[in-house]
Amino acid sequence: MKKVNFRSHFIYWLLPTVVTLGCILVFYLDPLGLSEIIAPEINREFGIAENIQLFLLILIFVYSVKGIRQRATQIEKYGYLLLSVATAFIFLEEIDYGLHYYDHLTDQNNYTVTKLAVFDGRNIHNREGNTLNVFKMASYIIIVLFFVVLPLLPAKIKQKFSLLGYISPSRFIITTAFSLLILNQVALYICQNYDYSNPSLNANVSEFEEIMTYYIILLYTREMIKKPKINWAFKKQEIRRSEPFFLSFPNPGSPGLNLKINDPVNKICGQEKKFIFQKSLKKEGPVKTQKPFVERAVTF
Repeated sequence: MKKVNFRSHFIYWLLPTVVTLGCILVFYLDPLGLSEIIAPEINREFGIAENIQLFLLILIFVYSVKGIRQRATQIEKYGYLLLSVATAFIFLEEIDYGLHYYDHLTDQNNYTVTKLAVFDGRNIHNREGNTLNVFKMASYIIIVLFFVVLPLLPAKIKQKFSLLGYISPSRFIITTAFSLLILNQVALYICQNYDYSNPSLNANVSEFEEIMTYYIILLYTREMIKKPKINWAFKKQEIRRSEPFFLSFPNPGSPGLNLKINDPVNKICGQEKKFIFQKSLKKEGPVKTQKPFVERAVTF
């Protein structure tokens, strides 16, 4: 089991909780009029909340490109390629495909927030209708299944299904998932029960939820990058060997042996290789002794 230290606590739940909760409290309580820096009334897209999301998306994209370059197998490369394309799409959605920068450069931001419609077809996820609710529900399901249920699966199941073990995040990421759900409820409660003055978010608390969502995806991508590479070709070679092959060598007590391999499955016969034996063969099980050779069946 991995040793849990303060650094793990800080990375997985302390840092995102402090940052996101700070944004929530500053926006709704508006101390010294600082809610403007979280989400400006003229256009919330220029606020800290939105730009934290963009920064996290850029980091996810960088990690996905790193995964494409580092991983040896095609299936892993395709996985990181899919992640990079999805991240680029979400990034463009978050910046309204650059339209709010165009508004700023052409002095279109002189309108009030009510006139500068948010649900005006500038992107897909903020269109009128159930599109936003579908996105949110899908994200909830993925977070619960992937970042809560999957890490809690018994080790026996992960060993039996190696793919599950490979894609499973660490159990510490559960703390990030619970922080996300709790902070979302905190933001929703304050929004519904506190009379705040900044209307830029239009009672939409999902902006704070998105910060935590992108952060947990960043953590998972970082974990996957750090996992050791899998030699899929070696695993296939092991599975192909279903019959015993025989090793013949003289004097098993000597430190260096010329080993002759007779493998009927892979048709390796009479090839000599040098082996250094550090353990006694007595612990390996019964062997059939024939002077001056010992012959033993080995099954993979």
